[in-house]
Amino acid sequence: MAVEAWAVRARHFWASLRVGAGDNTRHLPISAFDHNAIQLIQDLLEARIDARTAAISAAESVTAQINIAESCDRLWCVLISAAREISDTERPGASSSLVNLLGSLAVLPDAINRLDIDVLVPDLDGENDWETKYIKPGQKIVWDGVLWKELPQFGWEMREWWEGVWSCSTARR
Repeated sequence: MAVEAWAVRARHFWASLRVGAGDNTRHLPISAFDHNAIQLIQDLLEARIDARTAAISAAESVTAQINIAESCDRLWCVLISAAREISDTERPGASSSLVNLLGSLAVLPDAINRLDIDVLVPDLDGENDWETKYIKPGQKIVWDGVLWKELPQFGWEMREWWEGVWSCSTARR
């Protein structure tokens, strides 16, 4: 699939998930975060930006959100869908560009909550999985590993894609 066709499809998919409360037929516009994540991957794959620039932009976008885990999950989904749907045959170097993006994310400094409010991550150390834990301003962002060094949740997302549990073509989260 060509990069532009993937981006159009990805935007349509993410917009389809934004259904208005109580009205399953009315769709809201794609969120700014999802639009930016798709645009970032498109720009990377069309060689308008390099992997390091893409990583810095992605990191800034994720850490600007209140729900860090959800933002990471959505970034990983966009990245994985691009890897699955855009072949090196159609876009030479696509796989390398995406791998370089992951590598560039992993060498960024540990993420710190730079917002003036607490941000949310799952409390995986609690008695009940997926309880919420709050990261205070100035604290390092950690839940399933240190953000960015350990790419939290990326392994989960890859495993779900490989097992066919989650895919952008069938998901309705």
